[in-house]
Amino acid sequence: MASAISPAWTTDPNRLPSRRNIQHEDNQSSINSPLLFDMLKKLSPEQRHIILDAGCASASSIDYFSNYWCKLFITHSISELHKLDPKTTDTAYKWHRALIKSFGFYKRDKADLDIVLLWGLPNYLSPEKLKELVEYLLPQTSGRLLVHTYIYTSQQMPAAPANYHIGKDSKITLSSNSDEQIDCPMYHLSDLQSFFNPLKVEHSVMLSSGVQEYLFSV
Repeated sequence: MASAISPAWTTDPNRLPSRRNIQHEDNQSSINSPLLFDMLKKLSPEQRHIILDAGCASASSIDYFSNYWCKLFITHSISELHKLDPKTTDTAYKWHRALIKSFGFYKRDKADLDIVLLWGLPNYLSPEKLKELVEYLLPQTSGRLLVHTYIYTSQQMPAAPANYHIGKDSKITLSSNSDEQIDCPMYHLSDLQSFFNPLKVEHSVMLSSGVQEYLFSV
């Protein structure tokens, strides 16, 4: 289930993840992420924002969002979904149940999400599962949803999704969970426009690391 963290308006330690579940940033590389930080810097200090982070909890990310009036859901979903036995998600129904268990939202639990950070998750999903992920998220939105993600553009990619953390100086720090490489789906713009429909590509930037950064909106 999702962990609800509201750093800007609560000091209740029971709302924060335990330290053993917080990923630290030793020996990690960093990348620029202009679209992400441009989006985050535009958050209104006078309006409460509800953000879903599909990655792991990190002290740096929590510290970053403590500057904003927001409710932050950190779900560890990237790692959880990637580790699932394919047999447990080989039908649309099973995949939907896995999304509910990982993200923690039922359709009737409308969370009014404003921002969803998917990081590198779409690279590890089939087109069918990616479409169903978008269909799952849409009922949980406020109507002004922004979705951020990174798409690999090379023929090979890490065998497991990396951990991403919002660091200092407008940098994203990340660490690989695998030294092995697998074939990359290399999703193109036209593919993503179909998978994310009815969301549309608002901006896209090729990063120096060879990863394409995308921002989708309603």
